[in-house]
Amino acid sequence: MFRNLLWIENQKNLKRKLLWVELILLIVFVMFLFAGLFVAVQGTSDGITITDADQAKIPQLITWPGSLAFSLRTAAGSKLLLIIFVGAVTASEYNWRTYQVWLSRGVPRSRLLVAKFISLGLPILLMVSGAMFAGGLISAVFSVHIHGGLDLEQVNFWRLGWDFIRTAYTLLPYVSITFLLAIASRSAVAAIGGCTAYGLIAESLLAQYLLLLPGKLGEIAKYLPVNLMQSLLSMSWTPPALIEETWPGLLRPIPAAVSIAIWTLVLFAISLWLFRRQDFSG
Repeated sequence: MFRNLLWIENQKNLKRKLLWVELILLIVFVMFLFAGLFVAVQGTSDGITITDADQAKIPQLITWPGSLAFSLRTAAGSKLLLIIFVGAVTASEYNWRTYQVWLSRGVPRSRLLVAKFISLGLPILLMVSGAMFAGGLISAVFSVHIHGGLDLEQVNFWRLGWDFIRTAYTLLPYVSITFLLAIASRSAVAAIGGCTAYGLIAESLLAQYLLLLPGKLGEIAKYLPVNLMQSLLSMSWTPPALIEETWPGLLRPIPAAVSIAIWTLVLFAISLWLFRRQDFSG
């Protein structure tokens, strides 16, 4: 029963036009980003200057194998697209009375919401895959142009696979926050607006400031999703002895990964608690 329910939820997500529109927008953005960097190192317009350091660094970002890791870092920025998708599809099913239909058929609320939440992993994987594919494809062309070919031996596919998993994993807290707001408010606007405001205001404006404060406030800031994301993406293979010296405001990878799991599980548990107490008779 649960397997069929999960399969249906995945199929529903794949049929949503919003998902594919967002995926196309992400792919176009990644390609324009890489194309802009390529044009920048080929020649700049009057009045625009690029430092020698950037001139040396940019080719590494837009050619293999460095471009693959750069594509995944860009994919981490797809959290806004995921916030919009999760908020829209989760809250809209209240208006469409989809939840009521499942519950009337005897599906337990816990099973229904678990399947709904797990199915959101598919859009996450599609977003990250799309960004990596787009960046890898256009950078392959640039690699041939700049270096004369592709050297596949330089690509650590094992490392790339782990980077892919880590990138997708770091997006879970934002999905969980939006999911919770959608369940609590039954409103797509409230869910999308609330999580976007949190990501743009609370994190962007406060996270870096709080890290500079002494005592517990500085420690708390390390556990915000944006800093946990940076911990995993920036320090995944850094020796522990060098972590505090290089990134003094971030956690080590394993505590960061555990903290993301706690964020996700706690937020989903609250969502489930609210969902099990909601009235669907109206």
